[in-house]
Amino acid sequence: MSQVQSGILPEHCRAAIWIEANVKGEVDALRAASKTFADKLATFEAKFPDAHLGAVVAFGNNTWRALSGGVGAEELKDFPGYGKGLAPTTQFDVLIHILSLRHDVNFSVAQAAMEAFGDCIEVKEEIHGFRWVEERDLSGFVDGTENPAGEETRREVAVIKDGVDAGGSYVFVQRWEHNLKQLNRMSVHDQEMMIGRTKEANEEIDGDETSGNLSPHPR
Repeated sequence: MSQVQSGILPEHCRAAIWIEANVKGEVDALRAASKTFADKLATFEAKFPDAHLGAVVAFGNNTWRALSGGVGAEELKDFPGYGKGLAPTTQFDVLIHILSLRHDVNFSVAQAAMEAFGDCIEVKEEIHGFRWVEERDLSGFVDGTENPAGEETRREVAVIKDGVDAGGSYVFVQRWEHNLKQLNRMSVHDQEMMIGRTKEANEEIDGDETSGNLSPHPR
């Protein structure tokens, strides 16, 4: 049975690193590097148990099918891009996602990842992130309120139960650009009607109360 990667189920981590890369070498080298990184990660997890460290190595559609010998669920597809550039396709072959309560530990694991993968990948982007005060995003609203809570519930929605990719997960990575100047020109009331929750207390607003011109979004 496949083992769920340690970065899939954790909640409330404080810091993260995302590394995206394209494959340079042979698929066999990528497979071996992934195993080497998993071993290094296990060493860090044992050394820093209080950091609640986790990581995920994910592969794009074509790379995964090359690794698996052409086997893979139909649900795994390339992102086509939508909205005439509003949601462009920017995917690469490999995503390494590292998360924990400690940025210094994350950074050490990222270094270990680079050592493990070496010349078999070419890094295209590296982003360091953190969870803001009270788990709010830059709009000032609490983010992720409607996310599943608890390991079993999260496992139910995040882990593939059966089929050729059983034990794995589908990763859909998004980066949002907030137009804060435009947002801040709106009254707090109108912002709340758009989001569907109160800004300060993070309380859900009844759907009948929201403006007909502003659609609430799940948080």
